[in-house]
Amino acid sequence: NSGGRLRADTPKVVVKLQGAPLITGTRYTATGLYCGLCGDRFPVNFPDEIKNAAKYDVSCASSLAIGRYSMGLALYRIEKNQAMHEIPVPDATQWDLIDGLYAVARPVHDVLIQNASNGNLFQYDDTPNIIIENKVKGQPTHSTAFISVHEDKKIHLFFTGQNTAGKNVDAILKQRTSTDSIIAMMDASSSNIPKTMTIPEGMRSSKTAMDNLKSMLVVPLSVTAAVTDDVIELPKQSEDAVQIDENLAPQFILAFCLAHGRRKFFEIFKFFDKECDFVLDIIGQVYMHDAHCKSKKYTPDQRLFYHQTHSAPLMQTLFLWLNNQLVYDLTEENNGLGQSVKYMLRNWRMLTTFLRVAGAPLDNNLAERAIKIVIRHRRNSLFYRTSHGAQVGDCLMGIIYTCQQNNVNAFDYLNTIQRHAISVAANPDLWLPWNYKQNVAELPELAQAA
Repeated sequence: NSGGRLRADTPKVVVKLQGAPLITGTRYTATGLYCGLCGDRFPVNFPDEIKNAAKYDVSCASSLAIGRYSMGLALYRIEKNQAMHEIPVPDATQWDLIDGLYAVARPVHDVLIQNASNGNLFQYDDTPNIIIENKVKGQPTHSTAFISVHEDKKIHLFFTGQNTAGKNVDAILKQRTSTDSIIAMMDASSSNIPKTMTIPEGMRSSKTAMDNLKSMLVVPLSVTAAVTDDVIELPKQSEDAVQIDENLAPQFILAFCLAHGRRKFFEIFKFFDKECDFVLDIIGQVYMHDAHCKSKKYTPDQRLFYHQTHSAPLMQTLFLWLNNQLVYDLTEENNGLGQSVKYMLRNWRMLTTFLRVAGAPLDNNLAERAIKIVIRHRRNSLFYRTSHGAQVGDCLMGIIYTCQQNNVNAFDYLNTIQRHAISVAANPDLWLPWNYKQNVAELPELAQAA
């Protein structure tokens, strides 16, 4: 009525959701004709796009893999769920589809292992598991969750078999071509340390209390830097500064999980509340400093300098307190508190790697969360029947969680590599979760060029 010009307004959106089974489909019915006198039949042919299509779309295998290895659903439970929706999919059929997906995804998984071997940060943990094939032979089974940061990509890998975490890392490192040092975050179990890496003696063995104290890096008094809540300006290196000989730099830098050390005091808090409160408060402040670095998006070097400035004095205070507990017999070394104190002192250098090495994390929580994926699967499915079944699970579980950690739609990714299985087999390095969309977009151009 006003005579104004009408323009498109912000659209209103209404979403309606419906429940459905994990796998659904469409049933096509075609009714032909027949002659009632002579009995001749005149069938109706389905369109080619229906007649030539596979019974199970590639999305079926993708949904089953995500249900099985992400949600932890056992195949027989999926079978029962499908039956309740009157869309039967036997567990044997489900396995055939998953195994077919594994055949397509395995080349990609091999490339992920190669890329992971060249990462600059490893985080890993393991847990007991069961493979019936091994159990009947009296052989142990372990599952390792391994995370590698390579070119800012987080690669999740899982390995289930007789090897412990250290041996699995050994196998990964055999494929390594990079000469850069590795920061390896783990718990303090000796089975986590790979045997093939060159680790300086001081990093392998625990040092005396005073040596550990002297080895802690603090900000030199001669160094000045601007430190504010928002910006850290790192000091410039002078021309006559001591240069580090790269040939002497450690290839494998051990870092132990500080959260494990904290947990030992948390678990005995009700028995030694005053002492544990002191330890937990100091470690809590260190975590607050790390959270501050994350919120400000500091670079690894800025984060290191911030921790050296703010966290190193706290950790020095904690070290002196821990040392005094035993030196002056302030606690019985064999009780709960004494055992916790000895654990911290014994592993002090590796627990404080974050004060010396840029990019070293405080804890192994990322691997701890990843290992829960394996535990969830084990609780729901109880075991793997064969080593091949474990390999299938490791492969697909790793790809799914690599997608998740890199903000990639795992369902779309699994569908895509199945639709381009021949190209994936020929060039798996072009079909990784972070570059596959680019290659899909280029396929029409490549076909025209051919």
